[in-house]
Amino acid sequence: MSGASHGWAREAAMNPNVHVRRRLAEAEDLTADLMLLMVSDSDADVRLTVASQPTLPAAALPALAQDADGIVRGVAAGNVDMPTALLVSLASDPDPWVRERVAGNRSTPPEVLASLALDPDLAVRQSVAWNPVAPTAALKTLASQYDEWTRLRVAGNVSAPADVLTSLAANEDDEVRSIVAGNLSAPEDLLRTLADDPDPEVAERAAGTLWWQEHCPEPEAP
Repeated sequence: MSGASHGWAREAAMNPNVHVRRRLAEAEDLTADLMLLMVSDSDADVRLTVASQPTLPAAALPALAQDADGIVRGVAAGNVDMPTALLVSLASDPDPWVRERVAGNRSTPPEVLASLALDPDLAVRQSVAWNPVAPTAALKTLASQYDEWTRLRVAGNVSAPADVLTSLAANEDDEVRSIVAGNLSAPEDLLRTLADDPDPEVAERAAGTLWWQEHCPEPEAP
């Protein structure tokens, strides 16, 4: 759709037919003022689509953070422009998917991520494990105390400390060692050890990461 900035678009936003409003919410050129209007739409699908807009204005986030629909709140909770105070509040949301989105948000304060690393929901903890701004203590806890999938995420986190990666590199699971071997933040000596791993995939991946460290030393966030 194009032309969502035209006068008819406001008529569409107020149209009683929900399908008209849903189609408008999908417009790539939806203007900020229309998005601010549509975050209060009576239809959850309209609000969800607007919340997913890449050009969503920050001013729309407070309303979305208090939305009655957990999916809408979750999408909003993953927005890096979400105000800190609202992220702190959403970290205690009763819906685990909302907390999962907060846990994966790079704008979430470290102390909140530390708390979410102890969340009873596994998916929430895994999101913290993958977050490159997660505090070191939280990553150490997640690497040592929880399930294999969580350790895999810590193993791939470019912010994981060297001692955690070294510990994970000794894991009996080939997949865990392989993820460490692909981590651009892994210490060179650790990668050279993994380059001699008995598993050929781990060894080849470590050799490839060593090449990238030499030619492109700045690691990219996952």
